[in-house]
Amino acid sequence: YWRHQPGLPGAVDLVTYKQEGSNKGTFMMTFFPGDDLKPINYGRDWIFVLDISGSMQGKFATLVEGVRQGLAKLNPEDRFRVVVFNHQASDISGGFVAATQLNVDQVLRSLDATQPANGTNLYAGLDKGLGGLNPDRPTAAVLITDGVANVGITEKKQFLELLEYVDLRLFTLIMGNSANRPLLEEMTKVSEGFADSVSNSDDIVGKIMLAASKLSHEAMRDVELKIDGIRVSDVTPESIGSVYRGQQLIVMGHYWKGGDAEVTLTAKVNGEKRQYQTRVRFTENSELHPELERLWAYAAIANLQDKMDYLGETADTQQAIVDIAKEYGLVTNFTSMVVMRQESFAARGIEQRNHKRIEQERAQREIRRQQAVRDNRADRQEPMYKTNRPSLGGGGSMSYWTMLGMLFLMMVKLWSDRPRQV
Repeated sequence: YWRHQPGLPGAVDLVTYKQEGSNKGTFMMTFFPGDDLKPINYGRDWIFVLDISGSMQGKFATLVEGVRQGLAKLNPEDRFRVVVFNHQASDISGGFVAATQLNVDQVLRSLDATQPANGTNLYAGLDKGLGGLNPDRPTAAVLITDGVANVGITEKKQFLELLEYVDLRLFTLIMGNSANRPLLEEMTKVSEGFADSVSNSDDIVGKIMLAASKLSHEAMRDVELKIDGIRVSDVTPESIGSVYRGQQLIVMGHYWKGGDAEVTLTAKVNGEKRQYQTRVRFTENSELHPELERLWAYAAIANLQDKMDYLGETADTQQAIVDIAKEYGLVTNFTSMVVMRQESFAARGIEQRNHKRIEQERAQREIRRQQAVRDNRADRQEPMYKTNRPSLGGGGSMSYWTMLGMLFLMMVKLWSDRPRQV
């Protein structure tokens, strides 16, 4: 965890990589929106969807304690609803009720008397929990489960369609290692929430508070990015969705030829369309950050995998993943890494493109280490935002793409430092 210095301006950072003589370059653009998102002063609606299947025995007391503490953190203007599910679903709060101590105590008594048993009809739990929503109130659903959907509807596409047409954020807290993580994580992406693992009641409370922070202020919805003036392609993420207060947005892609570009970010805030503009310069030759190529490839594969999870596997999408993975030396569901003695590559006529790439990354990393810290802000001459980025209390947090990037860089380091002989 970390905290940014207060008073930092809203800004746009740009890092590029384009070898001399190459037609195509790679860019990473990071947006730090100015804090013009107003607080939500009216109440929020909270839906707790809780797994009480047989596999929750031994974990259920922890779940109940986490929910107990989480309910105690709700504001007086908030409402909540509690749905439990095993082979069937039940609304134990009787719909949305005010977050009073009396209502909280009544629901907790029902949870304390519950004995986990039977199978896991996850779809039934979500379907009941998402009924009767008020479109005029910000709504979040907190799903806590440890298992897989093994009763009733189990097809991933139907779960995603259930969430696609409701205006709420789904936050999934996963207990244990047996859960169907691809399904749970994809559902949270569709609803623009998050999924994370929890092991104790404090974890649950912390994640509920993190979810609450996403409903405390207005958010940028239906965010779209347009870059004019230079040719760009292969931009990821393909669909941005929402940006919450304090959240940064990272976009990666390819560009041809350097030059000045007009960057326009549009979004809806509380139903009102807003537009932010600036001009940035893409450099013609920039060789300091070769890691950007594989970071883009990793993000592009993740984007294609999301499509497959939602629309189903197709030969074209699978081939696209294979092509990117082979070009950039990445392991995927469809590609593997072959490890041999160093002399075997030459004997078999195998070109070690990945080895060359890693050596290049290592060389540029050493050059950067000897230089002063670089300021990558690209909109200094024409600021995109007129206000400062928010200074949030407590620790900072990573965006989804930042976390992917940091994990991938650690993977690159481990691979580059591996023993050469096996």
